Amino acid sequence: MESERLKRIFEVLEQVAARGPQSLSQISNRVSIPTSSTHDLLKAMTRAGILQAHGKEYDLGPMTYRLAFDVQDRFSIINIATPELEKLAQLVGFDVYLAVQSGSHVMYAARFRGNEGIKVMIPLGQSLYGHATAAGKIFAAFDPELQKTILAGSRKKITPKTITDPKALEREFMRIKSRRISISNEESFEGIIGISTPITGIDGRIIAATHISAFKGKLDSVRMKKLCAELGKSTLRIEEVIAGGPNMKQFNKVEVQPTTKTSKSAGRKKS
Repeated sequence: MESERLKRIFEVLEQVAARGPQSLSQISNRVSIPTSSTHDLLKAMTRAGILQAHGKEYDLGPMTYRLAFDVQDRFSIINIATPELEKLAQLVGFDVYLAVQSGSHVMYAARFRGNEGIKVMIPLGQSLYGHATAAGKIFAAFDPELQKTILAGSRKKITPKTITDPKALEREFMRIKSRRISISNEESFEGIIGISTPITGIDGRIIAATHISAFKGKLDSVRMKKLCAELGKSTLRIEEVIAGGPNMKQFNKVEVQPTTKTSKSAGRKKS
């Protein structure tokens, strides 16, 4: 009986992994289990973190993602990016993340601790807000279907600075795609600045995203610019490895607004 239940769990996982989020009835039909039994199984899998519920659909859960990340071979994007992102975390001092996309969900797949002492506890494998996090916004900017889903859906006002207006958010996505850098200024966590850049393949499509979570109280305009520049350089070096040779693109300097005013001149916009 126990072996049969385990077999059903793997059958459900196989279906959801292959087809993306599915409803109770879809899963029940595809694994040939009665609806009531499927419902009980899905509830148990959700409680264990194997699946996660999104409205009336079920998707892979954080435990499944963590397991998947652990068993990926050395050619995975995590293993390709790890050496560079470990160095970046030590250089900038703040926590650095690698973000990936699964269907309409964006999540952190790996974390690299900085040496600033205070840590931001963001669980790996947990879906990120596409309208409020730097990594979520970077994927939305480069994925028209994901962007359409975010703009058409409901957008939670997480902090006073969260962008919820669809027109303002659409403009934000356009700016991000143009500059190839996304900044979340206390939009998902008060006191936290998120910075993200896209990792693209040789075909130009986004593969993953690099991300820095920084404490606003420890930033001034100079350090903010340095974080953006170092993140961009690390991202390009990862793309060079993916491409299998030197990447001739140069990281363009980005203009960012100061996050704190350390002096009158630090708070002025450049013309």
